[in-house]
Parts: sequence; C-alpha cells; structure tokens
Amino acid sequence: MLSHESNKSQFRQFDEKGGRGRMYQLYDTQMTQIIEELNEATAA
Repeated sequence: MLSHESNKSQFRQFDEKGGRGRMYQLYDTQMTQIIEELNEATAA
C-alpha cells in the first residue's frame, strides 16, 4: 500500500523518472486520489 509518508522503496519506480518531487510537481493536488486509485488497483 502506498502512502504519502511511506518509505522510499515504495517509490522506487518513480525515482527513475524524477522521484517523489517530480510526482508532486506534476500531480500535487491529485496525489491523494492517485495513491488511493493505485492502491485499489493493486489490491484487486
């Protein structure tokens, strides 16, 4: 499960594309929704 305060290993796939900082630059206001949707998709 991903979260805003998760450890760095959960965001490894994003590090290759600029890391969490880049994610927040691109999706700042939508991050909570995106993380929730990713969690739902991976749990299914």
